[in-house]
Amino acid sequence: MESQEAVFALLSRIARIVRVLRESNIKDLISEVADPSPRHMIAIAHIATSDGISVSDISSRMSISLAAASQLVSQMANAGLIDRYEDSNDHRRTLLKLSDDRGVEIKGQIAARTAPIAAAIATLDGDRFSVLLDTLDQIVGAIEHRPSGIDDLKTEVGGS
Repeated sequence: MESQEAVFALLSRIARIVRVLRESNIKDLISEVADPSPRHMIAIAHIATSDGISVSDISSRMSISLAAASQLVSQMANAGLIDRYEDSNDHRRTLLKLSDDRGVEIKGQIAARTAPIAAAIATLDGDRFSVLLDTLDQIVGAIEHRPSGIDDLKTEVGGS
């Protein structure tokens, strides 16, 4: 497969995954948040799958600023989706968890919506899954760190 053909094959599969996830109406999980976004869903998934997580952990895992993570957390806390609590090992640290009112429901919906992905991953042995993750990380790294602009495009298409 030629390089460009491979790129477009990968992009089409990524687009299909994103489209299917969007069509699953994930936003209804976080409908209490004013103007919910994919970032809210990713953050709440991190909270749901962690046994206590800090705002700085969310910032790091999502590769967003601490201020952006703090804003997401505040919006979700104000909507009653998550609760803040003091870390018993470090009283200066605040951790996050799903709210008692919505936690079981949110965890169940996340599990149901991610079950097809988990089933597909389960068909891969550990090495193949590691290779997949490493390859995706390399692609993201190359995209994030490659300077792009009109000069690159002109060079690629033979323009001046």
